[in-house]
Amino acid sequence: MKCENCGKYEARVKDYRTIDGITGKALHCKWCANLDDVALYRIRVEGIDPVSFYEFIDYEKISIEELEELSEVVRNRIEEQLEDDGDLEKFLEYERHLTLREEQPR
Repeated sequence: MKCENCGKYEARVKDYRTIDGITGKALHCKWCANLDDVALYRIRVEGIDPVSFYEFIDYEKISIEELEELSEVVRNRIEEQLEDDGDLEKFLEYERHLTLREEQPR
C-alpha cells in the first residue's frame, strides 16, 4: 500500500495527528511520518517529494571539524530530550555512555 500523503513510497507507519482537537490516523511512508503538518500539506498539494525535506550528509566530503560540530548538535538534542522527559536515570546512563566512549583509545 502506498503512502496516503505522497503516494510515492510504501506506507509503513501509522501516523496519528491531532488538528483542531480531532485525532486521525493515516498510513504514511517513513519519509512523510516524521514531517510536520505544513510539510505534509505542501507534499500533498504541490507534489513535492518528501525526501527533499531531509538534508543528507556526504560523509566522504565532510571535514572532521564539521563532523564534530554535527556530533555536538546531536548530543545536545539527546540531552535536552532526556532532560525534558524527566527521566533522570536514562539521562545519567547516557552521560556514563558518553564518558566511556570518550575514554576509549582511538
